[in-house]
Amino acid sequence: MPREGEPVKLLYAGNIGTKQDLLAFCQTLARSDAPFDFRIHGSGGRSDAVRQWVEESGDDRFTFGPFLDEAGFIRAIHDSDLFVITEKSGSGGSFIPSKLIPAISTGTPILAVCDREGPLGEEMHRAHLGPHVAWDAIDEVPTLLRTLAASPDAVQTWQQYALGRADFYQRERVVDAFERTIHRILRREPLADSAVLA
Repeated sequence: MPREGEPVKLLYAGNIGTKQDLLAFCQTLARSDAPFDFRIHGSGGRSDAVRQWVEESGDDRFTFGPFLDEAGFIRAIHDSDLFVITEKSGSGGSFIPSKLIPAISTGTPILAVCDREGPLGEEMHRAHLGPHVAWDAIDEVPTLLRTLAASPDAVQTWQQYALGRADFYQRERVVDAFERTIHRILRREPLADSAVLA
């Protein structure tokens, strides 16, 4: 949890491609005077553009590094206040829970920038995993970061929700649910109460 008056520690770690539109998110933050420390680690089709922008921006609130090994990844998540997941508008079908499972398993809330209607947006609203911002409201993120730096209590609430939701994604539970659903399909039974993990 951020300490009052200190910059909010953000982490993005993973693939950096067109679907993430991470550069647009960074440019929005850079135009503000919000207090944050944004660590970016990853590779992918757009990673060179993001790395070059970070280097040329001269904004020391941003740092860029390569993919982290497993231990470094978990340590970086644990040391962060919010784990950033960006998803370009219109690409909501690409969400899979593995994007957020490591973060919520450590009690690190998610800052999601995505459509409200897609699976990630729905998960954020259903489980209250952290702040969710649509792309057409992206300019609200700096205000959010200033608010959290001044009064970080909301982060503690999101941490509790994140840990609670992490239980939902336990492997045994998910595998069991899929197995039950497959058996119901094979028996041609209704799926109303078991087809969707919710």
